[in-house]
Amino acid sequence: MLSVQLLEKLELLLLKLQKSCQTWLTYLQTVICTISLSAGLGNLYRLPQSAVLNGGVPFIAAYLILTVIIGLPLLFLELGIGQLAEDGFIKSWRVVPFFKGVGYVKLLAGCLLCIYYPLLIGLSLFYIVWMAKESLPFQECAVVKITS
Repeated sequence: MLSVQLLEKLELLLLKLQKSCQTWLTYLQTVICTISLSAGLGNLYRLPQSAVLNGGVPFIAAYLILTVIIGLPLLFLELGIGQLAEDGFIKSWRVVPFFKGVGYVKLLAGCLLCIYYPLLIGLSLFYIVWMAKESLPFQECAVVKITS
């Protein structure tokens, strides 16, 4: 008797969820998805090199300040527009006719990333396999004898 009532309640809950707009179940899911979409592979492999070449700590400080001043408001704007429109990213930008091309640019950027990221992942996997098979050229320090 309890299981039948429980199943009926679950069915009602599922129907309510299907009728409502799609949202994340927990706050943690929202945060993890947002971070994974905004912090791409470029940040992982280019930021350390850029920091070393452009001054170290001042560069990182400027990067973080600009991320907070420019990046976070744009992220919240995009999340808000998507939540308000309850539609895909192409149709949600049609709210303002001036910005209707933004959705198509985002689609193009996503397609280009689908070409670019597998290349980086493939090169990384190739390097890992190569590293497991042989010793790396920079693993050992060869002694250089200088003769005059």
